[in-house]
Amino acid sequence: MEGSQVYIPDEKLAWVPGTVLRTEDGGKRVLVRLVHANATTIDDRWVDLRDESMPSELPLQNDDPLVHGSVNDMCTLNHLHEPAIVYNLRARFLQQRPYTYTGDIVVAVNPYAWLDGLYSKSTQALYMGKDRRSSLPPHVVRVHPYIHAYRSSSTIGILVSGESGAGKTETVKILMEHLATMSTTTQGQSSNLAVVAKVLKSNPLLEAFGNAKTIRNDNSSRFGKFTQLQFDHEHQLVGAKCRHYLLEKSRVVTQSDPHERNYHIFYQLVASNDPRWNLLQNQPNQQQHATSFAYLQGDRCLSSSFSLDATRYTATREALTTIGMPQLDQLALLDALAGILHVGQVSFMPRNSDDGSSNADMTSDAWTMTCTLLGLDPRSLATSLCNRTVKARLEVYVVPLSIDQAQMNRDAMAKEIYARLFGYLVRHI
Repeated sequence: MEGSQVYIPDEKLAWVPGTVLRTEDGGKRVLVRLVHANATTIDDRWVDLRDESMPSELPLQNDDPLVHGSVNDMCTLNHLHEPAIVYNLRARFLQQRPYTYTGDIVVAVNPYAWLDGLYSKSTQALYMGKDRRSSLPPHVVRVHPYIHAYRSSSTIGILVSGESGAGKTETVKILMEHLATMSTTTQGQSSNLAVVAKVLKSNPLLEAFGNAKTIRNDNSSRFGKFTQLQFDHEHQLVGAKCRHYLLEKSRVVTQSDPHERNYHIFYQLVASNDPRWNLLQNQPNQQQHATSFAYLQGDRCLSSSFSLDATRYTATREALTTIGMPQLDQLALLDALAGILHVGQVSFMPRNSDDGSSNADMTSDAWTMTCTLLGLDPRSLATSLCNRTVKARLEVYVVPLSIDQAQMNRDAMAKEIYARLFGYLVRHI
């Protein structure tokens, strides 16, 4: 075993390469000299394989490329195990090579930076019509399934999965842009550029309404989606369908951590400073006022500046126009969103009774704006929020609710309204 090239566990780097110098106790204690980029540094470590936290035997290294470089396709590794995979991906990450093949699978390690030239039009052009066997380095736009579908006119699927912050949202956008670009160039021209524009504009819309800032990710998707791109017999992009599932409705009324945000669209709406929604009236500090809304109080780290939210609001309105939503429908959609913010400001007070029941404060500005923006009758809304209807066999009972129960009723209404607005938007796209 002496002289073997192995990996040993490391608290900081997970696995590090080294060379076995000698063994003791029948091979259960191993002295390993670690390999460092700085050749002047010598680090010898004893590894006790009898320790339960250690592997039963040390994994072997691959050939020299893993010590000084990396491999494009991990299926070419002689020893394919966790240390080899982790070490290869780390080496490529440090080389600013975020993509690695594992057969027909593309593994992406989020660089948390936009790498110059990696997604340029000229780079995309290099991968047009190329399959995995080409000499080009790994890239997410090397869409082998599309090439197969192009040649066989079959239906294919591309699965993008990963943990929060892995880069799924950006990867899907890059893929969709590349597929749309391929559809406009496979025949040398496109007669349907408007369709391509609508498909590409759907991404920022879904981000505005379905993404939020979390601890780990400034643009985290809080829903799952299945997007279907439709191509005609000439391989031109002619349309798209999107289905969503598991929208995080609870985020509308509360965030799990004080450093997280609600959905982007609410901050964009506040930053628009449109008097139609009465969100920033008579507020000297507009950015701070965004967190004065009960449903937005979770944001204590305003990494997205007020001016940036205002700019993104303009982009959202342009995207709504691009997908063909009429201006009146846009205003109705945004009215309902603003109404949700005002719903969160609605308060309740005790009734003049001893049963703990509640009444809505119908004199507040929040109540007036809620009813106006959502098109609701004030008295009907008050009755619905402060009472529960119970149907027996032949009778109907109206049970008064406590203040806490009325508040839960209010929040449930806000969540349901947002879920239906989101579903409406997805169907429109």
